[in-house]
Amino acid sequence: MPSPDAPVASVHPDLAPALEEVRRTRRATLDRVAGLDDATLSARPADDRWSIAEVLDHLVLTDGIYAADLERLYEMAARGERAHLRRGFRDVDASILFIPKSVLPLLEVPFSLFSLAMPKGVRDLLVRSRVLPAQRPSVSAPRPGRRGAELRRDLETGPARLERLFAAHPEVDPRSVTHFHPLLGRNDVAGVLSFIVHHERRHQEQIDGTRREIGAAAGAVNEAGM
Repeated sequence: MPSPDAPVASVHPDLAPALEEVRRTRRATLDRVAGLDDATLSARPADDRWSIAEVLDHLVLTDGIYAADLERLYEMAARGERAHLRRGFRDVDASILFIPKSVLPLLEVPFSLFSLAMPKGVRDLLVRSRVLPAQRPSVSAPRPGRRGAELRRDLETGPARLERLFAAHPEVDPRSVTHFHPLLGRNDVAGVLSFIVHHERRHQEQIDGTRREIGAAAGAVNEAGM
């Protein structure tokens, strides 16, 4: 089974540091859930809150979305085409604050202009910070009933899928491959990897908080039963 600890294959030098950061972040996620049984992973701190297993599956699905888009972009580049992919709110309906998803298509132009003008460092901070409420896109809604073993397996293989793609196309300049979304603006491949890292770190904080709440609830139950 591929592991985030496996050696990084030969990839374009502009991508090696970003890919290693993806892998380092994934190792940190796996370390957080090492040894947790399925009952703990599936416990919700509240009815309207995600379990740790649901957070992990959301990360797995996010991996799949961006890996598939990058694979499509690299195929375009390999054919000599302009490698640019524009995703709208109808494709990935992520939202911020409490903006209803039904109105997002109407806001695509102003969001696009705003994100293009925003410095990348600010965008990264907004993606990572949990202070800004966010609504996950429908395509990455967690699937119920997934067990810890399969979630860990899928999380371990995510970075390896990216590495295989990049290693298969060392001739492609990753700066010429671009991806656009109204919330995230225009990003080259390193920018997409940066988003993946900051998004995952946001959810690492969520996992930490959920573990604390579950532990506190279990402690309260034990004390009540004494």
